[in-house]
Amino acid sequence: MLDLCYVEGMFTLKASAELRTRVVAGIATRFILLVILSLFSFVLSSGSTLGEAATSPTGNSPTANSPTANSPTGNSQRVKSSISTSASTFKPYFLSLRFNETYMRSGPGRQYPAIWVYRRLGMPLEIVGKFDDWRKVRDFQGDTGWILSNQLRGQRAVMVTLPEVGLYEEPDTNSIKIARLGREVVARVKRCDIEWCRVLIGKHDGWTRRGGLWGIREEELLP
Repeated sequence: MLDLCYVEGMFTLKASAELRTRVVAGIATRFILLVILSLFSFVLSSGSTLGEAATSPTGNSPTANSPTANSPTGNSQRVKSSISTSASTFKPYFLSLRFNETYMRSGPGRQYPAIWVYRRLGMPLEIVGKFDDWRKVRDFQGDTGWILSNQLRGQRAVMVTLPEVGLYEEPDTNSIKIARLGREVVARVKRCDIEWCRVLIGKHDGWTRRGGLWGIREEELLP
């Protein structure tokens, strides 16, 4: 959401303060439940171990039929191994959010807790890894997590990282200034050269210096 203000003969576009929300209550509840379940499992396993020690010979402890053989740890390790292998050859790139509300999770699956809720359609995210239908992303503040690939789109966008940047009719600071863009304003990218990007935000179409933008790699040019 954007606030459009008219100041000193030009429009100033400001970003809404509600850009993303950290998920706290859900994580706390999950943590408490995990602690309770862990304690309950420990008590049960302790009782089972004592019973086996009392009735089975000392030298014949079970191995192939041990609970660890069927535990999900192996699958978790395979997931981590696959992610690590792909990360070594992965080339980061940028996408943007497809919807007004998107959850970032701590791992590549719905079973992982949400750590952030993004409330900004079109916000750029850097893709730094992938696993199946999930993409590991990094936001403009450096936080990382996992988002389903169908929550993302290829439309390129940038976010203003400086307190304010100018939007000009031409890629020249001597041309007419159309608007001033505030920090965290998101704009659609139309093209970028080595110094300037042409962006579209609402009905405002103009040029701004790329040095104050996040969402495009340093060496990247968009024709």
